[in-house]
Amino acid sequence: MPDAPPYILLSDVDDTLLGDDAATRRFADFVESRRDRLAFVMNSSRFVASQLRSLEETALPGPDLLIGGMGTEIALPPGGSRLPDAQAHADIWRAKHLAGWDVVKVVGVLDRFPGVEPQPEANQSDLKQSRYLRDASEEDLAALRGELADVGQDVRVTYSSARDLDVTPAGADKSTAVRFVMKSFGYDDGHAAVAGDSGNDRAMLTCGAWGIVVANHRPELADLAGERIHRAAAGHADGVIEGLKRWFPELA
Repeated sequence: MPDAPPYILLSDVDDTLLGDDAATRRFADFVESRRDRLAFVMNSSRFVASQLRSLEETALPGPDLLIGGMGTEIALPPGGSRLPDAQAHADIWRAKHLAGWDVVKVVGVLDRFPGVEPQPEANQSDLKQSRYLRDASEEDLAALRGELADVGQDVRVTYSSARDLDVTPAGADKSTAVRFVMKSFGYDDGHAAVAGDSGNDRAMLTCGAWGIVVANHRPELADLAGERIHRAAAGHADGVIEGLKRWFPELA
């Protein structure tokens, strides 16, 4: 097994890498011409199966790994991964988060919580439950966490776009999955970059790796700044390229 490339990008997909077809094609060209130096990981709230369909339907370049379901899934692409022992690491991640999680209890709390509306069945899994909860306050979310704790569930509640509610095991989200992948394959903060556009990307954008916020970001990232955050002038995948060139001049 060859060594992993020296740099890694772990990026959100919808409205970050996708949303501007021409920019997605430019991003694909950028990645393909730097395969020996850059590993590429897709990290989406969508499940891996849905991301694989996007790979078939768009110009996205093939990833070395996929993170899906708000960090609850780590999977290899159909052709395998250049990252060493990738399947073993993916199996470890899944087993870790199944322990102590009871999806029946989680569903029971969500189904009776005021204001919660169903999302399509395609958005649910044994490790992620997603609902709509419009214009929820911090008090609403705290109450929901309390009810889940009352039935013995240690969970992470992620809320974005003033509507989208995701409940996952406490240790599983887009950010912790990023840190797990970085540690598993030997990437330190100086050799890893993350990119995103919405509130469910905030934690991974501030997890220690170099952050890239694309120009078309949602309002919930308007205040995100810092010496390790690049606020791109360009939108969508062009903004990701811009950030990669800033953080990793060797790739420019």
